[in-house]
Order: sequence, then C-alpha cells, then structure tokens
Amino acid sequence: MYPIINKFSSLHSFLDDPKIETLFIFDVDYVLIICQDKVFWPFGAEVALKFRKLFMDPLPKDHSEKLSSIILKNAKIQIMDKSLTSIFSEILTKNAKCIALTACDVGRRGEIEKLEDWRCNQLDKLGFTFDHSFPQHSRIVLNKLPQREYSYPVFQKGIIFSTDYSKGEALGAFLDFVNYHPDRIVFIDDRLENLESVASEAKARGINYHGFHFRKAYSLFGSLDEKIVELQYKHLISKLRWLSEAEAEKLLASKNFDFA
Repeated sequence: MYPIINKFSSLHSFLDDPKIETLFIFDVDYVLIICQDKVFWPFGAEVALKFRKLFMDPLPKDHSEKLSSIILKNAKIQIMDKSLTSIFSEILTKNAKCIALTACDVGRRGEIEKLEDWRCNQLDKLGFTFDHSFPQHSRIVLNKLPQREYSYPVFQKGIIFSTDYSKGEALGAFLDFVNYHPDRIVFIDDRLENLESVASEAKARGINYHGFHFRKAYSLFGSLDEKIVELQYKHLISKLRWLSEAEAEKLLASKNFDFA
C-alpha cells in the first residue's frame, strides 16, 4: 500500500514545486536514528527481550525503570542513513515545513527527568533540529484530545510526542492547535499502523497524503554474541552503567569482572 524505501532520495521530488505547501514528517527511531548496539536493532529484538525478562522484569517497577533510563542515557546512537543529510539540507534551503512525530512518552522515566527534553537533546546533537517550522510554538500540551491514563501528547521544539495516542490523533490535535492546513503531508515511518493512522487523519482533513514505509533498519544484520549481551545487562544491574558492545567485548576478553 505504501512504497517501501531504504533511503531518502525519493523525497527530493516533493520539493520541486514551491507553490505546493508540503509538511514533511519524520518518525524518529529506525528512521532518523538507530542505536549502535546491535541488540537494539530489529533482528536483535528476541535476544533483548530474553535478557530483559531474565534480569529486569523480576525487579521492582521503579528500579526497572531506573535501569531502562540508564540504557537510554548511555546507549550511543547514530544517524540511520547518510542520505538524510541531503534531504534535510534541501528542506531547510527551500523553507519547507518539517517536524518529527515519535511515539516516545513524556515526563519522568527513572533518572531522566523529562523524556521530551532527553529526546530533543539527543536529536540536536546529531544535527536534527525541527524548531524552524513553527518557531512561535516552543511547547504545546495537546490537551483537547480525550483524556487517557498516562499523558496528553506534547509538541516541543518541532517534535510531536504522541505518548499513549495514535500518531494520527496527535498530529490532528497539533494541526488544529496551530490552525495549519498544508496542501500535502509526506510522512516517513517504519511501522504500517502509524502510516495508516496519519493517512486517516489526512483524509479526514482533505489533505493529500504520501506515506513511505522506511525499512532499512529491518535489513540490517550482524553477529550478536549473547555472552556479550548478558555481560551488558549484568554490568547494568551491578554497576548502573550500560556498556557499549565494544566495551563489553573488551571486558569479556579480559575476564576482569565479577558481578556475584
């Protein structure tokens, strides 16, 4: 239903006609960024789940959340694809509107006081800034939606945090708040349900929609040594720090550890 892409070169054509008001929307994880540790790549999901259940799920919730926040803070990330640099440069040059739309939560998580601040800073360090498109709105709590148990979506520094809502719902609430109706929306996400929820929102508003199913992360594979992953989790619980894959490999080779 949606074109499957592994790079961003196909997006340049949407910048050819300046008369068409286009809103570019990028998902974050597995689209803009990916963790350097292969255990957090899609192909490593089963291994990550296995050790999370073994080491973290038995712990009290507050301690488990603290450990999760340490992983988020310590695990190094990288740009998902080098072709992003070119498309972002052209978007900025042509003053096209561009935002990010992530399912990331907001508020405190363990040692992270505000997940939205953490995510914004994380993207800033890689050169992904989105606050140029709607500079008059630095932060919006999208509280016109029906209330749910966790938190309303938040728009901060050009990034919509959909939290417990569908991405379509969160985007719609944002468009209503800023009273913005583009001619078309171009949305890139790695998950079909997100593409479909935004498609429904665009259709309801009469906005031309182009969704792209970005799958590069799902084509990445590599060797994944479970002994290294086990060491990463044991070190996390014992020392309260997440080792990178390279650090864990070096420590494993040295045999200079004792987590008993």
